[in-house]
Amino acid sequence: MPRPCGACTHIEHENIDLLLASGTSVRVIAGRYGLSKSVVHAHFKNHVSTSLEKAAKAGIAKQREQAEIERGTALLERLENLTQRTLRVLERAEKAQNLKVCLGAVKEIRSNLEFVARLTGQIGQGADFTQSTQQPAFVLPANTKIEITLTARDQRRLDERNRIIDITPAKLSLPAGDGLPGESAQS
Repeated sequence: MPRPCGACTHIEHENIDLLLASGTSVRVIAGRYGLSKSVVHAHFKNHVSTSLEKAAKAGIAKQREQAEIERGTALLERLENLTQRTLRVLERAEKAQNLKVCLGAVKEIRSNLEFVARLTGQIGQGADFTQSTQQPAFVLPANTKIEITLTARDQRRLDERNRIIDITPAKLSLPAGDGLPGESAQS
């Protein structure tokens, strides 16, 4: 059976470890605590240096993790600031009834929310929002009619937008029957 380390079993082993870690010479420590230089050197090589190396690696890893947390926090704060600014733009555009700016602000806010969801792992990196498999947020009862009254100015803008992105009523479908997703409107 191997003999136990003389420095590890010494009553002052904590002070010996501190002195070794601080760079005090093996000769000085051996003389102070009545140990041989070879025992102190073997203790440093086999026990203290390993512990120091592990502590150093753990400290570096902790510093890196803290730096990543700080960068992530700063990024989220900047994103929150941007979202708040965009919400203020949306409020002003709604008051001015500027639909184009309203839609742009809503799109930007949605993009910010999607980005945060990706960062926090709430959605995957490859998530596609164009073909959503989620249930609608609400379902209108059967035979519900929605009427929208547009000003002449809004109608001109809508007509212009329809020409640009080619949206026609024939391409739109509304839920019918009990409003389950996937059912198209019946004429």
